[in-house]
Amino acid sequence: MDFYDELKAFSGKLEDLRVCLDNEQATINSLITPVFRLLGYKLEDPNFKPQYLTAIGDKPTGERVDFAIIIGGKPTILLEAKHHDQNLKNHVEQLCKYFSNMPTGYDRFAILANGIEYWFFTDLKDANKMDLRPYYKFDLRNFARKDAYELERFAKDKFDATAARAAARELREISELKGFFSAMYDNPSDSLLKFLLQANGVSTKITKSAMDDFKQVVIKAFNEFLSTLGKPGLDSSVDTPKVKEDSIKRLGVRDKEGLYAKGFEIVCDILSNVVDVNRIGHEWWDGDTNPLKLSIYLNKHDTSMYRLYFDGTPLKISISRREKGKSPYCHKFGTVNDIYKYRDLIVDVCNARLGS
Repeated sequence: MDFYDELKAFSGKLEDLRVCLDNEQATINSLITPVFRLLGYKLEDPNFKPQYLTAIGDKPTGERVDFAIIIGGKPTILLEAKHHDQNLKNHVEQLCKYFSNMPTGYDRFAILANGIEYWFFTDLKDANKMDLRPYYKFDLRNFARKDAYELERFAKDKFDATAARAAARELREISELKGFFSAMYDNPSDSLLKFLLQANGVSTKITKSAMDDFKQVVIKAFNEFLSTLGKPGLDSSVDTPKVKEDSIKRLGVRDKEGLYAKGFEIVCDILSNVVDVNRIGHEWWDGDTNPLKLSIYLNKHDTSMYRLYFDGTPLKISISRREKGKSPYCHKFGTVNDIYKYRDLIVDVCNARLGS
């Protein structure tokens, strides 16, 4: 098996393992160090140092980071671990402090991990000051082969600090551009509209009314262009799964604008690294008092995991909760591609069903 296959095999044990882990050290032992073993590190390796004492110059600070990976005699990768239930964003500043206490003058990296998510940091914005925003996030519950490739950059026998820094810069720039494209896709700015109007040969004064009309044209053009490419949306980070054609055809004439078909495909795309998409089905629900909705389930005869309400504006998605008896999450949005914003919730519910 290659690294991706090994990682997939380990991720399959994740749900069974996490229910038994009630503290940070248990998370380290059962979730975090096994991933680093797959990357080629061993706890007994003298260059994989636990409870590493940070220092400013030659003066120790008295603060210890959970692990430091020593390369060429220098602490090059810091790893701070948290319990698997912890929200990592609450611990970024702690890691930033450790990072600032490292020696300077060479490429350094920091990883914040709870055994499920792994956030990667370096100092791209200001030298010797860790960026507060991770340049890359890896989620063990939902990853594609390209994600495993990024993680494998930190393997013991493959790590190259210069190459890793170049990749970090590229990943950050791609993330920023995707954010810009996504924002422009949902709500094109006036400056973009003016640019496109001028590119289309409009040389007269551009009025507010003309831009408002043109905005809808641009949004529609974006949708049609992405459709011709066979892409479900700008936020997609995994390959689009092959959804059974009869599943789409069964939506029939009730799906007048094709929104339900696209929504169903996006949900399948999000879950493609979690479950065989051929297990995902749908059926219409409607009544005298209820609006038309599309119910999406994991197996035939199971209760629905998600429901799409696309017959009015705004569009809505209802997502079941892990806890039985609790009301589902309900989110409103502007375009069908916004479903990708709820990727974590969608995956979490599916994982709960698989484990039940």
